[in-house]
Amino acid sequence: EINLLPIYILTLLNVVFSYFLAYRRSLLEADQKAYVNSINYTFFNFLGSILRIVALLIFKDYVLTLVITFVLTIISNIVIYFKTNSLYSFLKIKTASKITKDKTIELLKRMGASIMHKIGNIVVTSTDNIIISAFIGVTVVGYYSNYSMMTGIIYSMFSLIFTSITANVGNMKLNASDEKSLEIFNRLFFLNFYFYFVSCTC
Repeated sequence: EINLLPIYILTLLNVVFSYFLAYRRSLLEADQKAYVNSINYTFFNFLGSILRIVALLIFKDYVLTLVITFVLTIISNIVIYFKTNSLYSFLKIKTASKITKDKTIELLKRMGASIMHKIGNIVVTSTDNIIISAFIGVTVVGYYSNYSMMTGIIYSMFSLIFTSITANVGNMKLNASDEKSLEIFNRLFFLNFYFYFVSCTC
């Protein structure tokens, strides 16, 4: 009998710790240094894949693969921590000032909106298999999973392109007029839609 408790705990810890120092990754994105995050993610993902394969072949222990993933997540965050410290010296400055009430309210509103967006994304993208298996059957889920895998690969490719220009659009909002910013945003949105539509229908 498989003990699911350690599997659940390790998976949960990995998800929780992946959010630690997320603000530093966001800082890199805002400063148009997303390549630092990309290099970090690619390296540790590649290293983790190799170690997990070796662990499965030699020890045949799935829990060990989760431990490897969890440890690499922590190390990845530590690397980002020291990298951002070297790039942005102001992060080392300790301040004792308190956030104003207005800023706190605005921050809570934005956090609430972000949480609802995440929940909505999970509901939309993570319930397909459950609904299909309940109403149509498990066989169709297998076909759909293959299709999802292909579209997921295409999504990853285009995501690298559009994610890399996100910070540029944000900076343009500060430096250009609202009309110009909206025009560029609409063009990018149309290109995004066009690429995904053509890719998924072909």
